Amino acid sequence: MKKFILFFVFASLTFKAFSQRTITGTVIDSTKQTIIGALIKLTSPTDTTATSTNADGVFTFRNIKSSNFNIQINSLGYQTVSRVYKFDEKQSAINLNNITLKTQTNMLDVVVVDGTPTITYKTDTIEFRADAYNMKENATVEDLVKKMEGMEVDKDGALTVQGEAVTKARINGKDYFGGDVAAALKDLPSDIVDKIQIVDDYGDEARRTGVKDGDPRRVLNIVTKSNKRVGNRGRFEAGAGSNDRYQLTANGNRFNGNQQIGIRSSFNNTVTGIASSDSGDSGGGGFQQGGGNRGQGGGLQREGNQGGGGSGAAGTRQAGRFGLNYNDDLTTKIKLESSYNYNGTNSNSHSESSSRETVKDINDNIQTLYGNRNSDNQNKSYGHSIAAKLEYEIDSANWLVISPTLNLRKTSTENVSTLFQTGAYKQDRKTRSNSEGSTPNYGLTLNYGHRFNKKGTTASIQMSANNSENTSERDAINNILYYDNITSAEVKDSLYHRLVANRNLSENYRGSLTFSHPISQKSRIEFNGQMNHRGYDNSQTTDQIDQQGNSNTIDSVSKIFNYSFTESRISLNYRYSQQTKANFSLGLSAVPGVLSGYSESRGNSTHRTSFNIIPIARFEYRWTRQKRFSINYTGNPTEPTFDQIQDVPDISNPQNTIIGNPDLKAAFRHSIQANFNNYISQTKLNYYAGLNATFNENQVVRNSIDIPDNYGARKKETRFVNASGNYSYNGNYGISKRFGGNKYNVSYNGSTGFNRTLSMNNNRENISKNWNFNQRLNLQIDPNDWLEVNPNIRYKYTQGDFSLNQNLNNKIQNWAFSLSSKIYFIKTLYLNYDLSKNLVKGIDANITTNPFIINASLTKEFFKRREGAISLRAYDLLNQNNFINRQNNPDGSVIDTKSNALSRYFILSLTWTPQKWTGGRNSSGQSFQRRGDGSYMGR
Repeated sequence: MKKFILFFVFASLTFKAFSQRTITGTVIDSTKQTIIGALIKLTSPTDTTATSTNADGVFTFRNIKSSNFNIQINSLGYQTVSRVYKFDEKQSAINLNNITLKTQTNMLDVVVVDGTPTITYKTDTIEFRADAYNMKENATVEDLVKKMEGMEVDKDGALTVQGEAVTKARINGKDYFGGDVAAALKDLPSDIVDKIQIVDDYGDEARRTGVKDGDPRRVLNIVTKSNKRVGNRGRFEAGAGSNDRYQLTANGNRFNGNQQIGIRSSFNNTVTGIASSDSGDSGGGGFQQGGGNRGQGGGLQREGNQGGGGSGAAGTRQAGRFGLNYNDDLTTKIKLESSYNYNGTNSNSHSESSSRETVKDINDNIQTLYGNRNSDNQNKSYGHSIAAKLEYEIDSANWLVISPTLNLRKTSTENVSTLFQTGAYKQDRKTRSNSEGSTPNYGLTLNYGHRFNKKGTTASIQMSANNSENTSERDAINNILYYDNITSAEVKDSLYHRLVANRNLSENYRGSLTFSHPISQKSRIEFNGQMNHRGYDNSQTTDQIDQQGNSNTIDSVSKIFNYSFTESRISLNYRYSQQTKANFSLGLSAVPGVLSGYSESRGNSTHRTSFNIIPIARFEYRWTRQKRFSINYTGNPTEPTFDQIQDVPDISNPQNTIIGNPDLKAAFRHSIQANFNNYISQTKLNYYAGLNATFNENQVVRNSIDIPDNYGARKKETRFVNASGNYSYNGNYGISKRFGGNKYNVSYNGSTGFNRTLSMNNNRENISKNWNFNQRLNLQIDPNDWLEVNPNIRYKYTQGDFSLNQNLNNKIQNWAFSLSSKIYFIKTLYLNYDLSKNLVKGIDANITTNPFIINASLTKEFFKRREGAISLRAYDLLNQNNFINRQNNPDGSVIDTKSNALSRYFILSLTWTPQKWTGGRNSSGQSFQRRGDGSYMGR
């Protein structure tokens, strides 16, 4: 009896285990991306329950009794799916694998789904959901990205994301006007955007083969909404104002699926060097036109540190631009991307600067030399650029990509400057120069690839050639006055008049072979072999002009010098990809290099070889689609430049003769970058942190030597040597929190950095140490339909220490307070204003006056769709634009440049922005399938 009872209990438990099942599945779209927040309903004769997919697109049902059931899936923007499943009664764990949903085009324009992640981190991509941000009618993509976490936009449309610059822009995966970031941000309305993607792009070859080589560049990709597939938009603006200011703009765009047609033209006369009213941080709304120069942004200056803001180059600029863009799928196999751009500028500027540097006086004592410079410049530049990419899908196993480029540019410059020097010695310099130059550049890249029968095996060959020729002539007159250090009486007067003609021809040829083969479902072996050859053919002719205007060629300083750098690279790499979790690459690259040159002027040659073993190391771990960590290592050699390697003196500047060193070795740069990102969708909290460390071997550094001149005074001679010991550590971090239904956002962003730079001064080491600490607190407040307020506080601390002359050590603190706001009096009448107050400590009080900048505009919209507008804008109302740009140079000199533009002016403009958008249908009446970058499948 006891055994019978035990058997009955065991049988009951066994029956219960089989009768209660766990069912799991994953919901994806047609691009294989998982869908978050999809509603899943299960029904059977004994069960009725519901759940939703998690952050990885996975759903789970537990304790299901029946083995026969129906699953119905609903998700915003996708067609409803209903499926019937029948399984064996004995199965206790059922995996339904992937369930694919097709997109639905009859979406609402704006739908808010609480709990759906605003930010998603994918491999090499950060993705922002556009409908999570509150946008006003007629807002642009620029307005949208300013509200996104970690993004900053300056007045010229330069975009940085988490401290890194974005270099190219795409619309639905296709380059926009050759990748013009500013054009993409300013031309398109925000209400057609579905997603904003920030992509770490390794190039076309990497996208097809998966083999990543070298450093990626950051790309902005704008994915438009499915119900805005077909559309036309134009923007026409004309304005005129005080001080002869004017602006004319005519833009037009046509979108029809994968077809993109655009035209851009603009002509304006603006003031340059206007200080930024938002102190270098994106305000997230408000004033859009002419707001100034950011300068202070989220990153670190390469060699200098700015103390007060502004560009330090005050003046006016006339600019004209015209561009054409055409992208289309010509057939089901052939895709074309093409663009043409013309850009012309005529700038006039005035700058005032003071400098301090370490030199030897006439008695060979180390002292400080002080300088005050005034400079007037006129720069003219115009150029044409053509770029295209033709992709040919030969068949399912072969592809060919052809990418030609052509650039033509001409420049001319006129400069008049005076320099008054005191301290170690006293002398005055007056310089007048004129120069003209032209640079044709053309290139072609071919990429052929093949997919083998074994799934996942690919091979590709890439070949590229780029040629550039730069010719220039510089006519320079230098007048130098020498004074007695004790009596300050003028003792000598020298006059140099020289004509310097340069011709620099560079040729770059590259070939590479890439092979990738899977060794398991999650891992593969990758091979890459390549050769890069960069050749340079340079000549410089120097003529002395006498007082009668006769010229005489100076053979001793004229030069013809040719050199080349050939780099081979053989890489073998193991890559493991777990898709949703861990991804890493480990391998080695062997990089032999040859640097060779020949001087026809001197009849001597140089030949240097190098060999480097570079580890390949990339690792990424994603806990979820909102939380990830990555770390990468890269290493690259860099050859010396023409002026660094040739040993014929360059005396185009008589006070600083430059003599190259033909024995220089190629430098090598190591870089390690780590990033952590996390977005908590339930609380709308986002935070990130990044660290970048660089180390340089055989860095080419300057050795500045003070030598006697022909008049018993001093001048400089610059030589070059290899040295190791340059390194830097830079970090970026930020945290932001949205609340109140996305009406409020508070964000804190910062960057810290340390740079150690080695230079030589009079054959002695000078170690420059620069610290940079930049913190920003920003609020975005959109409490209702008639008000936007964005207060901002920034603190920046910079410090420069020099081992050779501690008198040049400096510390600068800058507190910047700004407020940008947009106020609607009625729906079609609103006021924009920007206020900025800077408090600078550490720069002489007689240079900076802690300016208060006010910019404002009043706009009235009209027509039924508010397509027309009239605006009155005012800049620098208090006329206090007088910022300072401080630069700590590696050679131990410190330069302060003052911006004092006539920047107060007014402008009245009329704007008309007609547009119309529809979803469109294909021939079968079904919705269009899309890839992850927004491009449409098929034609």
